[in-house]
Amino acid sequence: MLKHANKRNFTTATRYGKLTFDKDGISKDLTQEQQKELADVINVYTYEADTKSTAKKDEPKKEETKADEKEEAPKKTTTRKTTTRKTTAKKDTEDK
Repeated sequence: MLKHANKRNFTTATRYGKLTFDKDGISKDLTQEQQKELADVINVYTYEADTKSTAKKDEPKKEETKADEKEEAPKKTTTRKTTTRKTTAKKDTEDK
């Protein structure tokens, strides 16, 4: 998370694109690497690592594993015989 020290509710342009800061002076428009670089170059910005986002990422993984376990249950399979019709067009042959 990129945070501006003084200003709130504004938009600015950077080499990475347009940044919009909310009422708390926080912007989440860039990737973490870009936020770190920008905070190093411009001293007005401060970079804080998002610990909340990593915790949220772990929870869905647990849910996905539960979903995978449910899918392992035996599924009903149907054995259906498929028949295909062979169609042949009669060719008209004329003797000359």
